Amino acid sequence: MELAGFVLKRKLGEGGMGEVWLANQLTMQRDVALKILSPKLVSDANFIRRFEHEIKIAGKLHHPNIITAFDAGHVQGLYYLASQYVDGMELGDRMKIDRIIPERDALRIVRDIACALDYAWSEFKILHRDIKPSNIMLDKKNRAMLMDMGISKSLIEDNAYTISGTVVGTPYYISPEQARGDKDVDFHSDIYSLGATLYHMVAGKFPFEGDSSLTIMTRHITDPLVSPKEHYEKLSDHVCKLIDKMMNKDQKQRQGSWRQVVKDVDLVLGGKDPMIGPGLSDVVFKSKPREEAVMPDKTAAMMAGPAVDKLHTPVNITINRPPSSPEVPAVTDLAEKSAISTAIKAVSSSPGNARVESKAKVVSSFPVNLILRFAAVLLLLLALVGIGFFLPRLKAGLNTPVLYGNGAVPGVTPEKE
Repeated sequence: MELAGFVLKRKLGEGGMGEVWLANQLTMQRDVALKILSPKLVSDANFIRRFEHEIKIAGKLHHPNIITAFDAGHVQGLYYLASQYVDGMELGDRMKIDRIIPERDALRIVRDIACALDYAWSEFKILHRDIKPSNIMLDKKNRAMLMDMGISKSLIEDNAYTISGTVVGTPYYISPEQARGDKDVDFHSDIYSLGATLYHMVAGKFPFEGDSSLTIMTRHITDPLVSPKEHYEKLSDHVCKLIDKMMNKDQKQRQGSWRQVVKDVDLVLGGKDPMIGPGLSDVVFKSKPREEAVMPDKTAAMMAGPAVDKLHTPVNITINRPPSSPEVPAVTDLAEKSAISTAIKAVSSSPGNARVESKAKVVSSFPVNLILRFAAVLLLLLALVGIGFFLPRLKAGLNTPVLYGNGAVPGVTPEKE
């Protein structure tokens, strides 16, 4: 069968909106994936609008990880969209065969899709809103490519494609804000869905399950996320932390951009944790307690640890004694203070140095005040001895008459004398 210059070769699959055929484009002599809207839906204006919306979105996007749209149109009562044909398989089909995708393969798939969604958001503010394994194609080289932009939404354009309060998405991978029908949905919602897809790939289980779509969506909103390690214990802690961050209930606590998602994936691929920040739950990830930084003006005796206390308590006690204490004299000499300060710094920078500690003890306990007191007493004794020796002689000198000239005393004549 030929349709608008495309020769249909075989059916690749079908979905809710129509069928996908492998076709040959005669003018370009290339194989394409030709999506044809179901004839049953042609009379439904809502489905026609949705199909035309997909054509409009797909025509804007040109990225190695997004299925490229070649042509679209309406002929003989049929609507069609011709896109790049990928010789491979859907991720959903691979998961039906393997059940669990190896961790590194899953991370590379997530990285490819994150790059595609980064492009769509950065360039056109386009959300996919239905990230799931069946919307991801894998080529022969295991490169992941995003497809089915049918319910994508551009926040730049003012259109009424999605009515506020309408739930859009697939229940198993839907974000809490989508499940609530929130109006202010942005790229964080796609991050959640991609995280749920990663969860399913590495754990072999859906993040949340239930008997109905409503039950599953409610669990996305209310239930805490069970670690994927509960389903597959061989997973690394790094990938569990990444999933936990991407699937945080609060969209503001997820990665702040698609580039941050790519960076986190690269860290996990390198055997490291994703960047620490908002969105890491205590269930999956518990950060190590921070070690208190040692301030340079603190003595080691103020820190925890018996060995440190034993080494440095003497210096600390000498410095911290109040001046009024009668047991240990206060440090008053400036030279002594300087010496002790130097010793403290040396001990703090080299806790194991016994020589420095020994010097600090000698300096801190040296009896300077005692020497000063002894010197004062000695000076007092010398002063008393000097007074006892010179005082009698001084009195005798005062009582002896002083002779002037020939020895006569002034005012006394020889006759009277």
